[in-house]
Amino acid sequence: MVGVIGALLSIGPTWSWGARRLSIPAPYALLQHLPIFDDVVVARFALITTAALGVLLAVAIDRFLAREPSASGSGLPLRLIGGGALVAALLPLAPMPLPVVHRSAVPEFITSGDWKHYVPEGHTLVPLPLDNYTSIQWGAAAKAGFAVPQGYFLGPTSPTNLSARWFVVPRPTAALITAVAARQAPATVTDAQRAQAAADVAYWKADALVLPKTGSSRDVLAVVTNLYGTPRSVDDVWLWQTPQ
Repeated sequence: MVGVIGALLSIGPTWSWGARRLSIPAPYALLQHLPIFDDVVVARFALITTAALGVLLAVAIDRFLAREPSASGSGLPLRLIGGGALVAALLPLAPMPLPVVHRSAVPEFITSGDWKHYVPEGHTLVPLPLDNYTSIQWGAAAKAGFAVPQGYFLGPTSPTNLSARWFVVPRPTAALITAVAARQAPATVTDAQRAQAAADVAYWKADALVLPKTGSSRDVLAVVTNLYGTPRSVDDVWLWQTPQ
C-alpha cells in the first residue's frame, strides 16, 4: 500500500499519458494546496515506492532462503523459483550506458584568480554565452567568489502555473546571445536591443561580462561587441567591464 500510494502521488496533480499531461485530476490534486504539500517535488514520491519495493524484495528473499532446500512448489524447488523471481525483478536495473556531456573548460582567467582584478568579491560576473550550467561551473571554479546570473533553480513556472520549472527564465539579452551562439539569430542588433542589454546588466548588477576566446564563435563576439562596445583582451577571455 505504501508503494502504491507513493507511485500515485508521484504522478502529480493531473494524469499523464506518455509525455503528454492530461487535464484529468490525479490523487495529488487533493493535496497540492495544503501546507508542505504545495512545495513538494512530486517526483520524489517515487523514491518511497522504490524503498517499499526494496523492502519487499529483501523480505521475500529472506523467506525463500529460510525454507528447506527440499521444499518445492509445482514440482520445482522454491529456492529456484525465488531466485528466478529475484532475477526477473532486478534485471531491468542492470547497468545501462549513460549519456555523457563533457564540460567546457573553465577559462584560465577564472581558475587563476585574475577575475579578482576586475570583479570585487561577492559581485556579479556574467559568463557568455549565458548558460545555466556554465554559470555554476565558473562559480564553483572560483569557489563562489562572485555571483552569477541564472544557474540552477526550481520553482513555479508562473504565478498562475504552479507546475515546476527548471532554471530561471533568461533575460532577453541572454536569450539573444544564446540564439546567436546556436546560429538561430543574426549577429546584428537594434537600438532597442542595446537599451535592453543595458537594462539587463543593471538587473544582473554585473561588474563584468566574460567571453572565452576558445570555443566562441565570431558571431557571438560581434553581437556582444555591438551591445557593450569594444572588449578588453585579458588572458584567454574577452572582457567587458560595466559602469557601476
